[in-house]
Amino acid sequence: MIVQCVPQPAHKLYGPLPKEVCLDNPCTESRHKQETVTLITPFRRNKGEHVTGTLAKDTAAFFLTSCSCMRTEAYDVSPLRNGERIYVIRDSPEFPKKLTNLVIKLRERGIWVVQSQRRANSRVNTFCQQEEIFRQDFSRVYKVNAHNCPALNSLPNSSEDRHRTFESHRNESDLCRLLLDHPGQIRRYVAEGIFYSGLHPAKTREWEESDVPLVREESVFCSFCHRKTCFDSKQVSDCLTQGQSTDGGESSAEAFLLNQELHQKDCFFRNYPDDTLVQVKDAEGCNAKTQMFFLYNPAQESESVDEAFRYKVCSYARVFVVDTGQSVNPLFISHEEMDDIIRLQYEKDVAQLREEFNVASKAMGNIKEIMRTL
Repeated sequence: MIVQCVPQPAHKLYGPLPKEVCLDNPCTESRHKQETVTLITPFRRNKGEHVTGTLAKDTAAFFLTSCSCMRTEAYDVSPLRNGERIYVIRDSPEFPKKLTNLVIKLRERGIWVVQSQRRANSRVNTFCQQEEIFRQDFSRVYKVNAHNCPALNSLPNSSEDRHRTFESHRNESDLCRLLLDHPGQIRRYVAEGIFYSGLHPAKTREWEESDVPLVREESVFCSFCHRKTCFDSKQVSDCLTQGQSTDGGESSAEAFLLNQELHQKDCFFRNYPDDTLVQVKDAEGCNAKTQMFFLYNPAQESESVDEAFRYKVCSYARVFVVDTGQSVNPLFISHEEMDDIIRLQYEKDVAQLREEFNVASKAMGNIKEIMRTL
């Protein structure tokens, strides 16, 4: 089985978090080290040349991680071990609180809790928007993506996935409606690797005297060079209400969408127009059908979760399930089976706490007996 990846951007991504944050990634765990394939992206590659790696023919699913905290332009590809399974949470806006404190324990048992591409897309606005980091280097300023940037956490794999991000936010986003009203522009954006990455709150001002109202922003993100482009929400709203030009020429909305700078100077989208970011081919070179999921991190979706959980799942890790032509049902855990697993885990935890309490009580009783004899 051959895994093909569009190369990483020419610039390295340095996130604000220390490298040790990602030591708990599936690809860096000791049990996966011997099976992991690391795909290094050279600085320059020929047009349309993918980064490739080979896994065993019968691989049913694998992790793919591309993390700024690894301090390298590389992908790590690691197959799921025998016996490891996947549980896909429901595509519901409701937070599954019953899993809050069990995700890490389930991982220790080889059960990976994941969310679908659809849910990741629909939840992009609910994630905490990380501040962008700026670093000075030889008098030039580079924008650096935060480690758990919500846009990267929901990075679509194909043009269909990218188009779906605009469709799924049509009701609450003026920018999505504007693009969908202009088929030529939405096709161009999607073909160039652009997808919708969220509505952002109004920025705070450094001066208090200003009477200018704060303006919210919407943004799109490039799958190839990781550039975020922000749109003034008021400008977008004005474009929606202005309509087409009266002289039969290009509308102001068309011009507005056309003139946006969507990419870094060295963006790869020109080498891979309308391409899938990650492809899987069998030994004969035929494309294999895959499903993509995202590792689930409850700390990104619930303020009530202890901070200790925040870095237990890396946002840059994705799970690909490959259709090998054989039944993969045993790989997935049904909701009914997961309910039983949660119940048994809860009973086990309660029994363990009860045992620890009995041991502590017995020790306290011994101490009291000794004190009584003094």
